Amino acid sequence: MAKKKFDAAIVEAIRAGSHEASGWLKGEAPSIDEMTFDVAMAAIEAARQEQRGALLDATRRDARDKKVRKAAGAALHKLKAAGVAVEDAPRRQWSTSGDLDAPPPPVALLGMPDPNGYMPFMMVAYGREEAYAAAGLAGAGQGYTDADHASLSRSAAREVLQNSREQQALQEVPFHVGLHFVQRAFDEGTQGIPQGFGYLLDSVPTGLQNSAKILDPLEGQATTLDRDALHATEPLMDPREGVYFALDEDIMYGSLNDLMQALGSALELDEETRARRISQIVDDAADAALNETARRSWTLAMDVVTFLAFRESKRALQSVARHTALALRDPEMAGHAIPFVRQWVDMQMRSVISMAMANQNAMGPDEGLGEEDGEAGEAGEAGEDSGIILTDG
Repeated sequence: MAKKKFDAAIVEAIRAGSHEASGWLKGEAPSIDEMTFDVAMAAIEAARQEQRGALLDATRRDARDKKVRKAAGAALHKLKAAGVAVEDAPRRQWSTSGDLDAPPPPVALLGMPDPNGYMPFMMVAYGREEAYAAAGLAGAGQGYTDADHASLSRSAAREVLQNSREQQALQEVPFHVGLHFVQRAFDEGTQGIPQGFGYLLDSVPTGLQNSAKILDPLEGQATTLDRDALHATEPLMDPREGVYFALDEDIMYGSLNDLMQALGSALELDEETRARRISQIVDDAADAALNETARRSWTLAMDVVTFLAFRESKRALQSVARHTALALRDPEMAGHAIPFVRQWVDMQMRSVISMAMANQNAMGPDEGLGEEDGEAGEAGEAGEDSGIILTDG
């Protein structure tokens, strides 16, 4: 199947008149040259669906971007092949000074969530004389962290956006999608809207703000949990994707002594019972890690991962992220029952217990964890015999 080169949700919004690019279909502002590439592609598809042959013909001739001209030509060809009569387009006229000064469309960049489930964002909206930028980490736990805002010149705004793309690996998304996710974080979090964000919204067209509220970026994604897809975690655990689940240090070190005792205990009848005891400790830690705040944060975070993976055609990552989000939405599914959570907890506890055992062995038998730790003092030796078995249970 050929890959679509346009965002269907933006196409729908443009045709419905609720997108900032809707005026272009009527021959009004903005010019297609002022749109981001993604919006321009959607606008061309909207024109094809509306059978605006003359508009496509003018775009094919006059657009500055070669790819935009090529897309308009292809859309025009489809119209003609379908038997739609296309009238000759008038030659491009010089814009009035008012059109030349029209603000560019706003821009939104999003990135993969941090280990606490907060997504980095950068948003820029333009006025007639300056730009307004807002950036930070947005998540449905607190709502945001490190939020900042500033007024910039247009050239400074372009530089900030370029740096965010190159240095922070943020991806440009349709503005209404970025606004949807960021506002959802603010709405679901505990802190409300960060100071200064309203100034950015003042420069965002009302229709675009409405699109962010009305249109669902995840429309068409799976709505029923598939447990096989949920357990296919390899793409989500791949370090190259940059998605990590952080285990709280209090939970980590609260479980450390229990793990050391389980590894060194002489009370276990065999290694199978020892493994079950260790597995239960890991399960309990995963359950504690996925408290109400973490569940809320990671549900939104996995929605963002789903959308970004879909945009990049990473279907395996998209699938497991989507089904992880569905699992997180179910309050009956504890942390240990969600593979993404359980596996990350297991990996972090494995790392800490390995370091603790190495330090124990380095200190020698007379410098152990102390009498108060009981059987844990022999954990190093027992660990060598049994291995550190922190499995998926």
